[in-house]
Amino acid sequence: MSGHAGAARWLTIQDELLRGIAHTLSNRVATIDAAAYMLQFDGANIAAQSAVLRGEGELLEALVFALRAIPRRSDAAAEPVMPSDAVHAALTLHAHHNELRDIACETRIEPDVQPVFVDPLALQHALLVGLTAARSAAGTGGLAIVQVTGTDDSVQFSVTARDVVHAAADGGSDDAAAIGWLLSGYHGECTVQHGGSSFRVPTLGAARRAGR
Repeated sequence: MSGHAGAARWLTIQDELLRGIAHTLSNRVATIDAAAYMLQFDGANIAAQSAVLRGEGELLEALVFALRAIPRRSDAAAEPVMPSDAVHAALTLHAHHNELRDIACETRIEPDVQPVFVDPLALQHALLVGLTAARSAAGTGGLAIVQVTGTDDSVQFSVTARDVVHAAADGGSDDAAAIGWLLSGYHGECTVQHGGSSFRVPTLGAARRAGR
């Protein structure tokens, strides 16, 4: 049952992100259309409009990259991942969440934390669940905190609201189920947490010692 609840929760978050990306994409297309329209007139500032088109092209490329990072890959192999890279990638993706992207987020990553052994997208998706839960709990004007600590065996990712303003009706159980489902093939462990999420992923060293 928890697997179904976890999948349903992730699909809800995925839909919210896709709607945000679609909105941004629509804005980019409108800007490109306007620049192309201006170029048809005599005396048009070709250099300026060309610069606009180049800039919009770069933004479109970033949107394509974001779209490729949204679908879940159920059969992806684990690989070494730096925790800081995963956190920064997840924050970049979560910036497309229309309702929550403006809620501040602070990162606290322990120095010299070891690389983990997981599918990079699965880890990013787990962090997206945590960010959605924490920012929702923090509310407008609040603060979400991403804290990363580690041992030789595992790295702990904790994503919580500094002050919980909006508590989840289910106490966070669906978020924990989603993270557990996303990390199920990579020996991740998630616990239910008030106002956010907390989960562990094995380090590369631990995976190697276990023969994985």
